Amino acid sequence: MLIAIMAKYNPALVPVAAIFLAYIRTGADIMNRTSDVPYEIISVIQSAIIMLVVAKMFLNNLKHKQIVKYSKMQMEKKEAS
Repeated sequence: MLIAIMAKYNPALVPVAAIFLAYIRTGADIMNRTSDVPYEIISVIQSAIIMLVVAKMFLNNLKHKQIVKYSKMQMEKKEAS
């Protein structure tokens, strides 16, 4: 589900999103082996990515609703005059 959300439900972008997450997980595993960075850092990074993607989707949806509302008001105003 995370990959689908990151790819914005676009099948062409699913491989890119999957490779990106695999890259992050592999990097976290390598950092865990070679340094004192805990593996749980991957959860923090993934959570931040999820929050950013969902926030962008939410803001785009909010913007779309405002545009629709504004255009309806303009059409009503135009019909009234």
